[in-house]
Amino acid sequence: MNYIAEFLDEDLEIAANIVNRNRTIVYAVEDLTSSLQPALPQRRNPVRNENYVEDTIPLYTPDEFRNHFRMSRDTFEILINEIGSRLQPSRELLVNVQKKVLFVIWMLAKPETFLACSDRFGLAPSTGHYIYREIINVICGMVDDFIAWP
Repeated sequence: MNYIAEFLDEDLEIAANIVNRNRTIVYAVEDLTSSLQPALPQRRNPVRNENYVEDTIPLYTPDEFRNHFRMSRDTFEILINEIGSRLQPSRELLVNVQKKVLFVIWMLAKPETFLACSDRFGLAPSTGHYIYREIINVICGMVDDFIAWP
């Protein structure tokens, strides 16, 4: 019985030494990183136009909407319904269909870069590019439903 107790005591002592060594390593790493922290530049979130779709576009008169998007609001609503019914649900991208379609129509109607257009719509340029490809692919899939070739 004493042999088992001695064996367990040795195991506990070894485990305690390992824990103490790990704590020492963690403290050393924390000390190193805290001393480096002021030297590393802090990354800040980019400034974007927020709520352009939600706040500004609804205030457009019918003529202003047509000037910017080259279609009426009624035509735009039809387009949203057609595209929305064909879009695959996306878990990683939480941008609504209206904003996606407005973004793509703006890109097609204006000579703007992805950077400028994405900024206007409060998106990262990479997200804007992803949305553009997604909506254009859906529109390409709709071609046969709306265009009758001779």
